[in-house]
Amino acid sequence: MESPDRTVHVAYDPYVIPGGRTIHGRADGLNGEWSVLLGRQTSMEIVAGLTDGLTRPRSAHAPNV
Repeated sequence: MESPDRTVHVAYDPYVIPGGRTIHGRADGLNGEWSVLLGRQTSMEIVAGLTDGLTRPRSAHAPNV
């Protein structure tokens, strides 16, 4: 899956080692490029929480992680 602006890409590939989901963010003016690799045993609740967090606007008090 890919976000409409193509800044975030989510993929599942059980055949790569260690296998699982990859979430990749493209660099933009304020943020650098990043990637997350979640293994096959990662629960869907964790994947959903991460992707939900990426789709919601940041609050004014959100930490810059």
